[in-house]
Amino acid sequence: MSKKVFKYDDMAVDGTRITELRNRLHLSKTQFAIQIGYTSGQMTRAEAGRSAVSAELCERIASTYGVREEWLCGGDGEPWVEGSIWSGESQPLRDIAGERLREVYQDSGFSQREFCRKLGCATSGLNALMEGRREMTRRFAERVEREFAVGADWLLYGDEKCKDYPCGDEMIGFLKKNPGVRREVWKKMKDGGQK
Repeated sequence: MSKKVFKYDDMAVDGTRITELRNRLHLSKTQFAIQIGYTSGQMTRAEAGRSAVSAELCERIASTYGVREEWLCGGDGEPWVEGSIWSGESQPLRDIAGERLREVYQDSGFSQREFCRKLGCATSGLNALMEGRREMTRRFAERVEREFAVGADWLLYGDEKCKDYPCGDEMIGFLKKNPGVRREVWKKMKDGGQK
């Protein structure tokens, strides 16, 4: 089976550069895909060459990860756009998630033992996460979200829009139980958040 190759500004894009970028960033296909609004299945097909890499996908990857589109298309040189958070030496995502978890811990005012008790984890596990020796799971990030009101997507991926007032299961549950509040939120959404 031949690989599908997409022509982007007269440059061929195949999945090998996407795979190389994802590996450089130390991201799973799921972690990589979520940030650009795709599924891990779509990324698997694009990386394996079972589906063409669209211009939209190429542009999303470039803008999200600060990568030169020319590099994605097989161009030479460094992949990073100057000033990108990844320019220079890339840092594994788990290290960055660990730094954000450390920030939540320090802001909490709890002792390490109390912090762990609230999260139902051992101090050794917490230290492994904060030091980047263990990858944070979505389930753990959601537990932190429930206990300390910081977004799981911020913890895992650094999405600043999701840091405060997270819209996780607890928020959705609250809105389901409170139709008056849900109506007000719905009105604000329809008004474009202007009021």
